[in-house]
Amino acid sequence: MEKADRQSLLQKAIESRPSRWADFGSGNGAFTLTIAELGGPDVEIYSIEKNAWRLREQEEIFRHRTDLLSRMHFICADFLEPLDIPPQDGIIFANSLHFVENKVALLRKAARYLAPHGRLVVVEYDTAEPSVFVPYPLPFAELDPLIRATGNFTDPQPIGIAPAKYFNGAYSALMTKTR
Repeated sequence: MEKADRQSLLQKAIESRPSRWADFGSGNGAFTLTIAELGGPDVEIYSIEKNAWRLREQEEIFRHRTDLLSRMHFICADFLEPLDIPPQDGIIFANSLHFVENKVALLRKAARYLAPHGRLVVVEYDTAEPSVFVPYPLPFAELDPLIRATGNFTDPQPIGIAPAKYFNGAYSALMTKTR
């Protein structure tokens, strides 16, 4: 996915102001970098990735961006397990929820990491067909009932779409923590 596509998926959710965001399942850090760029100089970011090699790759990229490095926290952990992070103003699941079978339990747990009125952003492929790359798909049509089942967030608001090479495209949606 191109940089402009990632920015269009997140720009309506991330404001340039002092805030703390977590990228759950940050992979190669592409969306993590987008958070940093959109959030401006006062955003603090927790990049959570269970693959140590990919996390080191991210650190190397951010090391060359000294303006960003001091605001980064690289955490090698599985986001399905308990995390030791402070309350977040926002959490992003960018192409990571499709690896989780029990999404309701995970999203309830994510709500506990959010500050009051914190934002939850989901970026996913808009496909219902499982594959080796997307074992538990989450098309946009299934997001609303999933979010309602958690009982923790406002209804999903679509905030962006982007082309995807192998699927029906990607969407982003924004929810706000209600309790």
